[in-house]
Amino acid sequence: MVYQAEEDAKAFAEDVERREKRHAAELASSTAALRTEHAVAAEHAANTIEALASEVEKSERRVAALAAELTRAGEDAERRAEEAAAEAEKNTTRLLEEQAAALSAAAAEAVVKERAHRATILDEIRMKTAALKEAYDVNGTALERSHRSNRLSLAVFSLHAAASRGGSFEKEAELVRSAAATAGGDASDDALITAVLKTLPTKGTPTTERLADRLEDVQRAARALALVPDGGGGGVLSHLVATLAAMFRVSERGGGSGGGSGEGAGVEAAIAVAAEAMAAGELAAAADALEKGAEGTAAAAAVEGWVKDARDRQRVELALSVLRSHTAAVAASLA
Repeated sequence: MVYQAEEDAKAFAEDVERREKRHAAELASSTAALRTEHAVAAEHAANTIEALASEVEKSERRVAALAAELTRAGEDAERRAEEAAAEAEKNTTRLLEEQAAALSAAAAEAVVKERAHRATILDEIRMKTAALKEAYDVNGTALERSHRSNRLSLAVFSLHAAASRGGSFEKEAELVRSAAATAGGDASDDALITAVLKTLPTKGTPTTERLADRLEDVQRAARALALVPDGGGGGVLSHLVATLAAMFRVSERGGGSGGGSGEGAGVEAAIAVAAEAMAAGELAAAADALEKGAEGTAAAAAVEGWVKDARDRQRVELALSVLRSHTAAVAASLA
């Protein structure tokens, strides 16, 4: 998509360049036509002036001939002839001035019309260019948001895949953080994702299936240590008696006695609650039950690791759920 945007930008630049070249060619053509029109007008004016000059020359010859004839008729006739010649010259000058003024007005009007036409063309080009730029900006923004959404979705998918394998996912979490911080994103989105990523454990956590497999071993160890006081008091004999008692409770469990009382009964109840919670997919509830049931006994150390891993997995699952929901909402907002 980035390459498509670059190609669109290149095509847009080429289109603007072609329009500018076409406008320059049209302007050059209009300028050449105006020059030609001015040359024709000047040539016409020159021809007119030449014709008028020829007419003046003819008139002067006629005046000279008439003056020669009128000389014989008297001074009054000569004076009238001179006045007629002067009037003719004055009229000729006036006509030439009027013709020159008309040509100047026509040339000025042609220049004004050409400038107005060029201004109209330039305004149209500016409007089209502004419309194209606005459309490109809108499409570019939408494309950038779509790319950001896709990058974020891929990063969250990679994080989910890595977390589902139970291994480390620091690299994938960093990819999610980078995708959320991409330019053009909403600051609130970045803050949400950053807050969610901070809840993730720094290292990988066992999968739910792996925790379910480990739970049986943890339960067995908890039963064996349920009657041993916290801190390891009682020595080897206490551990041996606790182990034998745990074996007895396991063999007798379900026989109606409930497995005894005190700490042992608490661990047994906690194990039952944890098993039910695990079956329902409630990792935090299972961890809370085991931790509370083993509290105050040596079994607390046996369940500590599993409890921590279960809570870490619960945080991971919750964080992934939030991230998936957020990316889905971002993608939906672009539809």
